[in-house]
Amino acid sequence: MMAINRYRLKVLSKNNKNAKRTEYLLNDLDHLIGTILLSNNFVNIFASSIATILAIKLWGGGSIVLASLALTFIILVFAETTPKTFAAKNPEKIALPASIIIAALIKLFKPFVWLIAQLSKMILALFGMKNEPYNHLISSEELRMVVSDAKPVIASNYQKMLLNIIDLEKVKVEDIMIPRHELISIDINKPDEILKQFERIQHTRLLTYDTSSDNITGVLHMRDIVNLYAKGNFSIDNALALVRTPYFVPEGTSLAHQLAHFQKKKDD
Repeated sequence: MMAINRYRLKVLSKNNKNAKRTEYLLNDLDHLIGTILLSNNFVNIFASSIATILAIKLWGGGSIVLASLALTFIILVFAETTPKTFAAKNPEKIALPASIIIAALIKLFKPFVWLIAQLSKMILALFGMKNEPYNHLISSEELRMVVSDAKPVIASNYQKMLLNIIDLEKVKVEDIMIPRHELISIDINKPDEILKQFERIQHTRLLTYDTSSDNITGVLHMRDIVNLYAKGNFSIDNALALVRTPYFVPEGTSLAHQLAHFQKKKDD
């Protein structure tokens, strides 16, 4: 149950009743573990009691130690090590059909399991441990490992693309920004320079500033200027009236978060 791949189980649960049942059981670990441990301990203690009674009746009181050693060996080999190793290597083969029996046992022992769970919580609370739900979400580093280990399944070019997407969380906006000295801008107070810039600009957007290049006033889109020319309404005043409010991004902003913000702004 614990060794099964949760993500593969989600896929299987769409068409497999046993997989769906197993997923349901794993979502309630308190009752699952409680039932398994209760059943396991009951069977072991019951077997020990039967072995002790048989040993006393057949060989007398002196055979109790021998019977205990023999039973310990049998339980370790045939009830613990061998079946659990096999199950860990073949989790789906064992977990899916076993879910039928375990689900029935959970219903049968539910009151006892609930009582044991409450007692366990009380004892843990005495040691300052809170009963918080287990978080199954994986971190970006864990996701990176999953993608890296999926090399036989995913083509190398797609694998590299996925790893680059994961690494977007680490990239900051300043890592991809154009250096300040490479930006092309115009002073809104110098009409002659504005016209000259319009004639030779090779970019779609142009920054505007007032007196100092540190005092950015907005962004001028060349598509708007072309529309003015097409309508025969071009003038410096009309062009500057089309200056759009600049959007400033705080330094240190994650590139992934900024891309998401751009997308949201576009949708709005």
